Amino acid sequence: MALVKNTAAYLQTQLGEDIKLGELIVKMGTHRNQFNDAFKTRYGLTVFAWLHEKRMTLAKKPLKTIVLSVF
Repeated sequence: MALVKNTAAYLQTQLGEDIKLGELIVKMGTHRNQFNDAFKTRYGLTVFAWLHEKRMTLAKKPLKTIVLSVF
């Protein structure tokens, strides 16, 4: 599962970037089917569903710490 671990680590550093599946597959040195199957086996999500979840978690952080009053 080094492929999935390396991909997840790389994607964590690229959360704000536009990521293309084809480019990611080439960067990770794998094939589309192998890549998708490995990622889904490990996380239960496709690569882009996992990426979306990480981006949403990151986006929520500031919202949890801001205190606003409503008049």
